[in-house]
Amino acid sequence: MYKVMIVDDFTADRENLKDILNSISDADICIVSECENGLQALESIQNCQPDIIISDIEMPFLDGIGLARAVKRDYPNIKIIFCTLYDEFEYAREALYLDSYGYVLKPINPEELRECIVKVSESIYSEFQNARAHEELKKLLYESIPVLAEDFVRSLVYGLIKDEKQIWEKAEFLRLDIMNKAYVLALIEIDDYDEIAVGLTLEEKQILTLKVYEKIKKEIGSDTGVLTAKLDESHFVILFSCLRGSNDEEYTKKASDTCNNVLMRFNRSDVTITIAISGHSYNIQDIKNLFEQCSYAIRHKYFLGKGKIIFDRDVPSATKVPDIDINQMQKEIRFLLNAGRKEEISRYVNKLFDQVPHGVAQSYYKNLCFSIVICMQVVLNENNCGFEEMFEGKNLIWEKLLKFETILDARNWITNVFVGANALLGSKTASKNMIVVDEVKKYVGSNYDKNLTLESVASALHYSPNHLNYIFKKETGETIFEYVCRFKMEKAKEMLADPRIKLYEIADTLGYSHSAYFSSVFKKFTGLTPKEYRERCFAL
Repeated sequence: MYKVMIVDDFTADRENLKDILNSISDADICIVSECENGLQALESIQNCQPDIIISDIEMPFLDGIGLARAVKRDYPNIKIIFCTLYDEFEYAREALYLDSYGYVLKPINPEELRECIVKVSESIYSEFQNARAHEELKKLLYESIPVLAEDFVRSLVYGLIKDEKQIWEKAEFLRLDIMNKAYVLALIEIDDYDEIAVGLTLEEKQILTLKVYEKIKKEIGSDTGVLTAKLDESHFVILFSCLRGSNDEEYTKKASDTCNNVLMRFNRSDVTITIAISGHSYNIQDIKNLFEQCSYAIRHKYFLGKGKIIFDRDVPSATKVPDIDINQMQKEIRFLLNAGRKEEISRYVNKLFDQVPHGVAQSYYKNLCFSIVICMQVVLNENNCGFEEMFEGKNLIWEKLLKFETILDARNWITNVFVGANALLGSKTASKNMIVVDEVKKYVGSNYDKNLTLESVASALHYSPNHLNYIFKKETGETIFEYVCRFKMEKAKEMLADPRIKLYEIADTLGYSHSAYFSSVFKKFTGLTPKEYRERCFAL
């Protein structure tokens, strides 16, 4: 029921309005207030809270235009309809400027007012529905903040967000108190995950991972300076943000104390974990580097044992990786995984190993392998896939890196993983590309009677012309223009076999505006003019 306020300084006009409004049967309205001028209306609005105000313009104390200005400023959701004797341009223009929903002249035409009321009612209902839908979406969004916060942490860990302004905008939206802090990262790995997971169903594996993750979060509690994220089935990260000003040891103390508590909880359970803790950084964009420190450090559980905390500072050369430019390596691996061939990948891996100076410790080769795998993992994550699609039922890739006995074994294994990841991405891309190719062919098959161009096909399918043409040629070996021409020529051959169809009819059916142009295209593709082709058909 929409509440209506009537504002008019003439009693007779107010009574007339009431009679008309009460006669409107197709709008749910009720009259909640009658006022003699704009000033009285403003005093009454707070109490009766109308949805619609029907007002005269010329009134004492405060006229209708002044009332509309005040309502627009203080009660923007109220709709105003002007009913007045005045039809001069300036009044009408002012009413439109003030977003009035009607301008009805006196004497009032009941049907005109009814249409105006119905229009306003529908507008109010529509706004209500939109507002309710917006609030429901907003509620869902804020209910998803914990999940979005985890995605945010993963993006930082894998270096997927590089722009600092974008990082802070997301942190502010997610209400994360991490700006201008010192950052420390902890990486948690489930010990002997492969052995534990043997024989488990996919559901049971997921439950195991969830159980471990919930236990980690429960131990951390509601500390706003600590964020967590699950990386895969057996790895989790904790991001600590600390106030600046403490000494270096204080930055890692919070992480150390928290991780000790987490470790103790798991030491009393049937699942044990190993935790690596990084150094600290004042730059939020260095989270990726802190993750690399932790990932390198946690590999040393092979030497130090399971169920312990390993600090980056206690691992020799954990952050000193000579002659490895991670950023350049990332660019090269991204290109090779997305577009490289097997022989190019093999040459690249050989180059990385061959350029290592003689006499370098074995740990450096392991670090090289680890850096390559980290870069591959980032590219796979960018393409919404991961190593788990390649290593089902096998040892975790991170543990595998520790078990090579010779450099040759490491080199061959890295090459095979590289080629496998390239094939995985290639299969996903090829599958997507064939869907696009099928779309093009289906569209051409349904519209060959038109003057088809690359631009018209791309526009109809909502693709960039160059990108669409590139995909089509890559998968079929011919451009879209060549395919369209070939398709039309095949149709032309079918029609030429029927002597009743004239050449100009064939040209018109195939979307060619001139028979001569059709003939030249046909000869280019078949070596014969349409007439020669038809004669040959009937000569056989």
